Amino acid sequence: MNPQTVVNVLLIVAVLALVGYRQSTWRPIQPERIWRAPVLFGIVGLAFLAPSAAAMTTADLAAVVIELAVSFGAGAWMGAIARIRPVAAAAPAGGTSRRGGAAAYESRTGWWGWSCGSLSSPRGSGSTSWPRTLAHTL
Repeated sequence: MNPQTVVNVLLIVAVLALVGYRQSTWRPIQPERIWRAPVLFGIVGLAFLAPSAAAMTTADLAAVVIELAVSFGAGAWMGAIARIRPVAAAAPAGGTSRRGGAAAYESRTGWWGWSCGSLSSPRGSGSTSWPRTLAHTL
């Protein structure tokens, strides 16, 4: 195993740990920041893919398409299990985000939050489903 592989594995583990932590805690929904991480990850992925793009075979292209399909499926599943609640119901500190801007709703997507929310009450301890909440915000 060369040093570059070790660095890549450590970066992947660090990103997975960060994303897992952020999804399992209640975080304010900020529409202006919602696409920041996916765009950043896409740019990084394209940067890693660019040097080998000239030598891509049909099998490589098929693998990329399968990875994209799995990614979209995982994203749709995470959206389906997301719990959304009004900030005022959960945050006695005034309902502001960590960055200081006002946030009306906050969400949690992690498996621990999903299992606790679905066990504590039929609607997930004061949470509401994401389609109904998004319909109210639009």
